[in-house]
Amino acid sequence: MSDQANCDEMTRNGADCNTLADRLQATIDFMEEHYSEAITREQLAAIAGLHPDYYTRVFKRHFACSPIRYLTKVRIRHAKSRLLNGTEPAKMIAYSLGFSDEFYFSRKFKSQVGLAPSLYVKRLRNTEKIASLNHLTTGHLLALGITPYAAVLNRAFQLEDKLSQVLPIGYFNPEMEKLMNAKPEIIVTRGNREEELSLRLRQLNQIAPTLKLDFEQDWRQHFQEIARAINKQREAADWMGHYEEKVLQMSRSIRKRIGSERILLLGINAAGELYIYGQRNLGSVLYQDLGLEIPEGVKNISHYQQVSLRQLATYEAERILLMSFQYDGKSLTKLKLAKEVERLFARAQWKQLPAVRQGKVFNLIGSGHLYTSYNPWSHNLLLDIVKQSITS
Repeated sequence: MSDQANCDEMTRNGADCNTLADRLQATIDFMEEHYSEAITREQLAAIAGLHPDYYTRVFKRHFACSPIRYLTKVRIRHAKSRLLNGTEPAKMIAYSLGFSDEFYFSRKFKSQVGLAPSLYVKRLRNTEKIASLNHLTTGHLLALGITPYAAVLNRAFQLEDKLSQVLPIGYFNPEMEKLMNAKPEIIVTRGNREEELSLRLRQLNQIAPTLKLDFEQDWRQHFQEIARAINKQREAADWMGHYEEKVLQMSRSIRKRIGSERILLLGINAAGELYIYGQRNLGSVLYQDLGLEIPEGVKNISHYQQVSLRQLATYEAERILLMSFQYDGKSLTKLKLAKEVERLFARAQWKQLPAVRQGKVFNLIGSGHLYTSYNPWSHNLLLDIVKQSITS
């Protein structure tokens, strides 16, 4: 039966006749979202509104494999990312992905990938072809002594000297075609508030096993997760040891110098809007690691909060670190930002702030997001700049 004849038959039976491609895509979407469940050919055919035999024939014609074989490919793709994470045994992964047992999973994995799961993981964790999709993950890799093979690069994260040999795959967000052509063996990206099975994550997993950091976890957990995935646990432990020792020494010296003075982390964007950084990003270094006093009101801010210039006085901070907020590194944005900073400094309400009157504002606008990214590399640099701001 031709596609048109099949469509005509369904129309006579009262069915809504969408295009055949849409019907097949609906079954693909179902597989992507329910791959861990028991799925049958008949179930998929029913979703497409087609007879099972006819559904199988047209699916093969469009995707060069049967629906069940395609489902196995989806499961193996997800298995790769789960194996990369390294927190689950293969047996648990096999059952959770819908395979009857770990041996059947291993056979299917080897037939599609060419390696047993254990050997695949070993090869993956020693690869140098890692793609970083944002500054946060790039900072984690740099702290582990790894320069990413490919990365999203722009002037907002000013590390051109360290990233000059990195293959660019986008300016602010990854360009999927460039990422695909780069052929990375691992992709590392940050988490967000979106659903885990987003279309974007699905696309990334089709290119390479993708490690997506959990948005709710802190930077130390992110650091350990990446280190485990690329076999750099020892490097991570060494780095954290040096960082904690540095924090301990700085905390003592800063306390002696400023006592209970409070430092406000203030961001400004190219539209002149002001934002208070809360306790997660830069605040995790100042208020948690260094244990410095938190200005009034900041305890209630998790990530950031927009404020007016008039509201700034209510935070009662003796010192201010001024930096850019959501800066994209573009030349036009840089010019607009500089103009807005100039306007801010000229306003009477700004001049009346205690930190401004006492000359205790440290301007980090020119550094972009070098110190504000939520990663160990940026945090280590932030410690140095905090020390400089207090002693200058």
